Amino acid sequence: MWAQDPPKSKESAAKNIDVIVMKNGDRLSGEIKKIEHGLLYIETPYISGEQVAVDWLQVERIESSRAYRVELDSGKRLIGAVELEPQRGSDQPAVTIHSADAETQVTREDVIGMDWQKRNFFRQLKGNIDLGYNYTSGNGQVQGNIDANSRFDSPRYRLEGGINSTISLVSGADETNRQQISTLFGKYLSRRDMVFGSADFLKSSQQKLDLRSTLGAGYGRGFIKTPRTELNVRAGLAYNHESYVPSAGIQPFHSSLESLFSLNYTTFRFNRSEFAVDLRAMPSLTDAGRIRSNVNSTYSLKLVNNFRFLVSLWDTYDSRPPIAAKKNELGLSTGLGWTY
Repeated sequence: MWAQDPPKSKESAAKNIDVIVMKNGDRLSGEIKKIEHGLLYIETPYISGEQVAVDWLQVERIESSRAYRVELDSGKRLIGAVELEPQRGSDQPAVTIHSADAETQVTREDVIGMDWQKRNFFRQLKGNIDLGYNYTSGNGQVQGNIDANSRFDSPRYRLEGGINSTISLVSGADETNRQQISTLFGKYLSRRDMVFGSADFLKSSQQKLDLRSTLGAGYGRGFIKTPRTELNVRAGLAYNHESYVPSAGIQPFHSSLESLFSLNYTTFRFNRSEFAVDLRAMPSLTDAGRIRSNVNSTYSLKLVNNFRFLVSLWDTYDSRPPIAAKKNELGLSTGLGWTY
């Protein structure tokens, strides 16, 4: 399928055409897009449809003049032009990152992620937009949900933001809804360590919450970072302010100080499926015995281009809500999503 093209000429270089050469001698030319989950993606003008993905560890040479953001398995992040070529006296090719102030040489196995260094901030964002819809004819229940997440990662900073909204209608019953907005700003102290500040806002009719605002800060560390698996753990303190639906004889406002623990795990398998879970536990420091937790998990299966099918499960738990409300809110949905 791949033609044996002649070596890259000065003319093709001037047109900014990238070339990859595989171990068996096959060549592809076009635009190198990224390295993700152990695969290198290239968009070619002569293959219609989605980007071509090849095994990164089977790539022998890269010819490109573009600037990339490169992430190493040590956690280090670099920006610069990338060159991959065979090393003399070794069967392992070396990767050289030509940054503005220095050149860094690593092995091919050290590179676990790579993406274009785009000038526009918004074009550097990565994330997903997912839509779900369920209908049950027996009780006339209709449920719809939307989930959108975005992330920006640079050598020094990390920004995250997410919106989740679920609305459920049942014939003859009141509407139930749940909306959540979460943000995080982190500054890297080293290759794997960061300090962060976070904000989370939740509204839930089942738990009679008009609004729960949680502001937190703390320390995070990445314990696992491979092409296919990532594990991050964070800990800190959080201020929690809750506004509940007014109830007779009960104060609708409540504030507390909490400790914050979170675990974020993502793994990618079989080149198409991904599992992600975000677990948060918040034991109260001012309300003895009270503990809250949030779980958000997603299993997705890649379809074509950047579209995917997904199953999502979320749970919000409060061991001792200040008013007579449900302790637990559990949801399950299926839908279609798009990643960028």
